[in-house]
Amino acid sequence: MVAVIRAADADIVALQEMSGAAAEQFDAEFAELYPYRALFPVESPFHGRGVMSRYPIVEHYEWPEEYPIPVRLQQAELDVNGTRVTLYNMHAPPSYPIYGQPYDVRPRAQQISDLLDMAAQEAGAVILLGDFNTTDHDENYPRITAQYRDTYREVGWGMGYTNPDWSHDNSREGPAFIPLYTRLDYIFHNDAIQALEARVWPTSGGSDHRPVFARLALLTP
Repeated sequence: MVAVIRAADADIVALQEMSGAAAEQFDAEFAELYPYRALFPVESPFHGRGVMSRYPIVEHYEWPEEYPIPVRLQQAELDVNGTRVTLYNMHAPPSYPIYGQPYDVRPRAQQISDLLDMAAQEAGAVILLGDFNTTDHDENYPRITAQYRDTYREVGWGMGYTNPDWSHDNSREGPAFIPLYTRLDYIFHNDAIQALEARVWPTSGGSDHRPVFARLALLTP
């Protein structure tokens, strides 16, 4: 994962399912490249999240875990050359009973509703990104795109599939030859931002999801 982040050379990196060991490694590896870091590992690596940035992180907030369905959300306010950018790093719950509950799509829908309500209160440039556990055929997708632009749909090419990448032993849940066939990871932005480029990264760094890379430009009022 360190190699993937170095190769991407992005100004801002958002991480989901970040373990404590990964957070320690990122702190050690990226102290100079990303002097501003808000890393929030928790006891379960599935619920850790973090942001690393070349731009100052003015403030940040990480929602505490709440069970039975954890809230895996992080907000960061960045100072991008004097312009405030609000970033929400989201990891929405899946539908299948990963936490022992019966099949239920409502927790994800509720958390996305809460996210949209909070983001609507923000002024200026807003970015929503992360693992939404939502395909672009899911009922939640048009709710998001009614208010925000899907960066990949605007300037990407192809289907944008990010999952499953089972090429690594540590994240394999099925045969390694199965191709990517689902789009679960997104970058959304509001009208204060213009999308310039978006693509799915060609390797996962050990995750079962591929990263999404984008170049964005702030629009001058």
